[in-house]
Order: sequence, then C-alpha cells, then structure tokens
Amino acid sequence: MTKFRLTRIALVSIAALATTSLAQSSAAPKVGATAKVSGVFGSGKPVSVTLHMFDTVNGTALGVNRLAVAHTRKVHALSIDSSLTDYSHSHPAQGSEPGDWRFTFTPKHDRPYHVWLDIKPVGGEQAYVMLALNERGTNVPVEKSQSLLADVGDISAKLTFDEPLMSGRAAIGHIAITRRGRPFAALEPVMGAYSHIVGIAEDRRTIAHVHPMGTEPKAASDRGGPTIDFHLEPRQAGFLKLFAQIQVDGHDVFLPFGLTVSTGSATSAARV
Repeated sequence: MTKFRLTRIALVSIAALATTSLAQSSAAPKVGATAKVSGVFGSGKPVSVTLHMFDTVNGTALGVNRLAVAHTRKVHALSIDSSLTDYSHSHPAQGSEPGDWRFTFTPKHDRPYHVWLDIKPVGGEQAYVMLALNERGTNVPVEKSQSLLADVGDISAKLTFDEPLMSGRAAIGHIAITRRGRPFAALEPVMGAYSHIVGIAEDRRTIAHVHPMGTEPKAASDRGGPTIDFHLEPRQAGFLKLFAQIQVDGHDVFLPFGLTVSTGSATSAARV
C-alpha cells in the first residue's frame, strides 16, 4: 500500500479588508491589493482585471521579485460568483508597472464575484488576499445543492471521506474519477500537481486551496489517477462548495461538489 504524506492546510478565514499576513515572518510583507476591471460581466466575453499588489506597511509595490513560485506560478487568482457556482482559476501575469498583475476570465453572470489571490511572499508563508469585483451586479444567495457526484462531459467523479466532515477536525478525502464508466488513470499534470482542490464556505469569505497527497508529477508525460487523495480540515460548519480542477487531453476540467460540514466537538475544534 502506498504511504501518503499528510499536508495540513485548514480552511482559512479571510478578513473583510483586502489584506492578509497569514503567519508570515516580520520581514515578509503584509499584502494589500486593488483591482480595476474592463469589460461587461455576463456578456459571454472575457473581462480584463488589472491588479496592483503592495506592502500595506510601506506601500512598496509587490512585483515579480517579491513573490515566490508556488505550484509553478507566482499568483493564483481564484474567482467565483455570489451563488458559488461559476468558478475559475487564472494566473495573473506581470504588468508594465511595478506591482501590477493582469489576468482575464469570462464571468457567466452579471453578479458580484469574489477573487482570492493565492500568493507566497518571499520570506513568508502562503497568503490570501480577497477582492470584490462587480459589486453592483445582481447579488444572489448561495446555491446549496448537495452533491458528492460530478459529471463534466465524459468525465465523472465521486467524492468520499474516511469519516464525516466536521469543523476543526482533519479528514482524508478521495475523488474517484472515471471516463465513460471506466476508471481513469490518465490525469495530466496541472500546475505541478494532478489536481487543484478549492473549497469555499457559504460565508463566501473562507477558502482552502489544497493538492493531492503522494508523489507529484515530475514530467509532462507523467499521469495520475484514477483516485485523488487529499487532506482537508474545515474551520467552520455549514455548506461547503468544493471544486477539483484536473487536466484531461490538454484541457482544464472543473468538477463541482456540494456538501455540509457538521459542527465539531469542543475537543476537535481546539486542535485548530
């Protein structure tokens, strides 16, 4: 039996301001960001976002030399609408001015969108910066559809956990992937892993970005599957939307799941 390495990453609660310094050293910057948007949400056409990231302590711009590479990229932009159904994962590229980063995505709806910038400042730890886009759009409630099964094209997936998912308690999850009804063991590398799993809580302000346990791909020709094993430790109870991003035939596939996290005991919550 293969032994997997546990990576303990909890759902992280993001403050109301677009700044964070999650467990960073005193030398690491406290990151802030602003965003300018060009385009029409819900038009079916890409929207362009220009970010400006800076150190909130001294205002210094955070350019390419101030951010470390994490899973092949300097910045991961995780975007989702207010219903928690329209999700995308983009990679901002350095802009022409120091601290500027640009990316595009195609929002399906004219709704508010949250964007989390997943970064690792040089000398610090993984950090999230949350921004709100299109705040004048039509706000809708979270769509709390429960589903441990996902179907996208000819790809199907089933999500299970070794034990009930509870707040403050670590759990091992498994995503079994099939194609046309048969176990699929040809997952292609995507950003240095066989999957990127993002969980977003119903408060729309709490997020986790985790990767499969076990050996990561070393070459573009490596393949994974048919099961993705991962570690998750939800911080709070309630509805949780989970997206597993995989790559098949050179294309990104986003597998959506919806589940409920139960309230953990005082003992388990104290371990967080």
